[in-house]
Amino acid sequence: LLVTASCSTQDLAMVLSSPLKQRRPAKNVKKTQDKKRSLLNKKAVIKVNRQDCGLPHWTLLKDMDANGALFNRDFLDLRGRFTRKGFKIIAKEEDDLLEWAAAGGCLDDWQDKKEFRDMSIANVDVLPVSIDPGLIATVVALSLIGCCPLTSCTGGIGHWSSHPVIGFYCPMKLWPRVRQAAVVTGVSIIGKCLDGDKGMVAHHRDDWRPLHAFGRALIAGPKKRLALARA
Repeated sequence: LLVTASCSTQDLAMVLSSPLKQRRPAKNVKKTQDKKRSLLNKKAVIKVNRQDCGLPHWTLLKDMDANGALFNRDFLDLRGRFTRKGFKIIAKEEDDLLEWAAAGGCLDDWQDKKEFRDMSIANVDVLPVSIDPGLIATVVALSLIGCCPLTSCTGGIGHWSSHPVIGFYCPMKLWPRVRQAAVVTGVSIIGKCLDGDKGMVAHHRDDWRPLHAFGRALIAGPKKRLALARA
């Protein structure tokens, strides 16, 4: 487990894993579609400064590749590994996996199940790191556009975070694109020193699905992101 000079694991855990707010039970049970829409329409909170943007020094990334980073012992810099065509395949496979899970399938050791073991998302040559289903395509999308995901978690019981999070590095030139994708999907982003002087964390307090949509919005063109913002 790597902890860099100005990055306290305990401090990061407090920020990323603070307890979810307790809510009163709703009087009426809403349909799943309405719930998804309300989650995506939730206003994003963006607290990122200029100094939060940028990539760490290559020597630090090399050290992380060898020793792991923060909560991710299997960290690997995935930039340059994926294409847009590859992203579409991975996103479709992940959606199939999630649909199967929603129908009652168990995600424990899903890579070894007959339905998925031949998919690219279960192939270590394609996806050499373990990512929670729901955030797979989002981590790939961040890597594809030039950001560097550091750690991710869908949150909940059995996870290191109580709610969905992705910690990543974002070059300044990509920040407008990342910010717009976050705003249109209701994903909050805060600046957080992941390597001593830069980094940020995308999160949602209630559900992993907005982060799932965030990845798709990153790959969508500017016009489509603007259309989502006006929806």
